Amino acid sequence: MTGVIVTLIAVSVVLCSSGCGSPDMVAPDPAVSCAGIAQLSLPDTQITKAEFVPANSTPSTTYPNLPDLPENCLIQGTVNTRIGVPAPPMDQFGNLTGGSGNPNYGIQFELRMPTTTWNGDFFFTGGSGNDGVVAEAVGQTLGGGTAFLPALYRGFAVITQNSGHTADAGSDQNDGFGYDPQARYDYGYQQTGTLTPIAKSIVKSYFGTSPVHSYYIGCSNGGREAMVASQQWGSMFDGIVAGDPGFRLPHAAIAEAWDTQQFAKAALAVGTTLDPNGNPVLIPGASESDLALVGQLVLQACDTLDGLQDNMIFNMAACKKTFDPASLSTLQCPGTKTPTCLLPEQISAIQKVFAGPVDSQGNPLYSDWPYDVDISDVYWRMWTVGYISTPNNVVTINYAANDTQGAQSAMYLFSTPPNPSLSMFTTPMDDFNSEINATDPTFTQSATTYMEATSTDLDTFRTNHGKIIFYHGESDPVFSMYDTVKYYDNLTSRYGKDTGSFARLFLIPGMNHCEHGSYALDSFDPLTAIVNWVEKGTAPDSMIAGTSPNSTALPAGRTRPLCPYPQFAQYTGAPAGSEDATSFTCVAPSD
Repeated sequence: MTGVIVTLIAVSVVLCSSGCGSPDMVAPDPAVSCAGIAQLSLPDTQITKAEFVPANSTPSTTYPNLPDLPENCLIQGTVNTRIGVPAPPMDQFGNLTGGSGNPNYGIQFELRMPTTTWNGDFFFTGGSGNDGVVAEAVGQTLGGGTAFLPALYRGFAVITQNSGHTADAGSDQNDGFGYDPQARYDYGYQQTGTLTPIAKSIVKSYFGTSPVHSYYIGCSNGGREAMVASQQWGSMFDGIVAGDPGFRLPHAAIAEAWDTQQFAKAALAVGTTLDPNGNPVLIPGASESDLALVGQLVLQACDTLDGLQDNMIFNMAACKKTFDPASLSTLQCPGTKTPTCLLPEQISAIQKVFAGPVDSQGNPLYSDWPYDVDISDVYWRMWTVGYISTPNNVVTINYAANDTQGAQSAMYLFSTPPNPSLSMFTTPMDDFNSEINATDPTFTQSATTYMEATSTDLDTFRTNHGKIIFYHGESDPVFSMYDTVKYYDNLTSRYGKDTGSFARLFLIPGMNHCEHGSYALDSFDPLTAIVNWVEKGTAPDSMIAGTSPNSTALPAGRTRPLCPYPQFAQYTGAPAGSEDATSFTCVAPSD
């Protein structure tokens, strides 16, 4: 349902001298040749490629601005190949288009092992969207537009995988794979537990020794998968980073339908056209200028709560108390709609969206959302209402991802059984809630059971001295930051003052889903932070975030500390000035 859009920029290549893995590890002579991996006897595993990649011979497809890949042994294969229930083809809105579909399933993977620079560690890459794609195994960097090297370049052995189904062009399995129960469960949680022992076995066979430390890092659905790893596979990983995690994805899908229905009313009030299904195009209901009015209203109320007026909101706890959603009434048009005011239907829609979805009895079905300055950014609108683009001077409507990718997820992955008639525009919230909690003789696990990672039982993970970093963008339109905060609060209720010794949460002002945001500092390095915590015992008392090309409304070169929740960055007025992180200190919010 969710995805991560990667911004590719030129970066400086700096060899990592600390926080990049086990620094004293020297890669031994391979116990078997790279090609010899294909001859290993591995459970239910087919190796389809085992080849040596010379240094400086292959450019990265994910990070083309970096130097060519380091020398590595490239392994590709599939685990648990099987014939299952065919995944029927569909259009972008989830309408079935006919055809037999693809019945071929299996957990496909790619593993790259740096032959001369291995640091002794293993890096499992979280997925994105509804998975289905085997990404290049370089180890994603998190945050947006960062100058931090991906994991393979830092010496990690890196694996990526497709969670048991394919979404390549022509495969027609994303998201029709929801018709196959095992494909659902592989996607939800089994992929990690199935693949990790096999991958580590390959690493041991190649290097002659097992990985010293193992890490799982992901954002969005990959963040959910990271949380699953901490809860269900706690003995497999030493360090985990869960960014903007969709750990209650089926409930978040209800929120997407709720948002669609509210913004549809606003769009009809403003005046709009219809999409190919006869539903209102949502863009006029909450345009960029409309949402900017709301964002600036929030900024006026909350900007200085951290001691400095700088177009950023760090003291979100105080902002939640200070900003009154009823104040949106000050933006109401006295009559006809203009770009500088909102119609009553628009104000009502925004208030209901940020309050979160409820059932017919008024019971909450997901979470409320933080009001933030960056809700007018295109990476907020692309999910909730859509946006207009003009490629080659052709006006193009980009429909809300909630109503394309999100609709497919709701219809085929989170409904039991799959329900092609489900509508993001008309289905009542009570029906959505029933669908995600339903089971039947074929689908014995509900969507909330196989997809959600709400358990606070991290005893196994803690017993194995595991560490986990959560982070979440405050302007994330896909998964509410408040939902992640609530999970961390629940974790604290279970483990008390000891929680911070193994788990910390960082909130990113202005950041949209996993990256981006005109008012965001989204360049930060959680990989170094988690490695230092695991391997040096240095807990992250802060992470430094800086500007990237996404921060178009902020000065270049600005830095701020990201503080572990519930602390926030307070301006101290230090001589370094308002653009330097050293002028801020992490403080707890006042009651």
